[in-house]
Amino acid sequence: MVYVFPCLTLGDSWEYRQPWAAFRLRIQPSTSGFIQAKRVRELNINKNNEEIVAILGAAKKLAQRYRTLTGKPLGIAGEVAEFEAARILGVELVDARQAGYDATRLENGGVHRLQIKGRCVLPGASRSQKLGGIDIEKEFDGVLLVLMDEYLNATAIYEADRTPVIAAITMPGSKARNERGALAVSKFISIGRKVWPTDAGREG
Repeated sequence: MVYVFPCLTLGDSWEYRQPWAAFRLRIQPSTSGFIQAKRVRELNINKNNEEIVAILGAAKKLAQRYRTLTGKPLGIAGEVAEFEAARILGVELVDARQAGYDATRLENGGVHRLQIKGRCVLPGASRSQKLGGIDIEKEFDGVLLVLMDEYLNATAIYEADRTPVIAAITMPGSKARNERGALAVSKFISIGRKVWPTDAGREG
């Protein structure tokens, strides 16, 4: 993205701040005689996220009402889980058409690819509930599990690496697990680690 300013001096820097974004711009000359400001850094929190938060807030209320009326989930847990993982952990969500993983983060100088699964755990519910299928044929490095309450608010996030996930899914004994990659919440927790909230305190 290029911004054009006719009144800045070559070599100047300019920082643009809004409550929803921060851009650090490096000024470069253009052949037209104008000054081009090239975006160098952009924070994860941006204006689009404000709209997404508003949409998800409305969707959560609809889902709660739908569950009250029908006793069934509306089916938006996956979308909410992805955004909550990005909001809380700072992972970068990828394009919806990206096969195999839902988000990435920089780790040890490389890109770590993550599938994201969400599960709404109602009061008194068993943790033997199954997650959505984990496709082990695709390229990924780990899986995030976002647990949510009946209001679709995140309560905990767990992460498991690729190797133990594949070992758990391919272990003999369960057709649903072997064929659909559907792990129980309790099994995922046992092979993973809790990454939020940490001992330092719950993210607000």
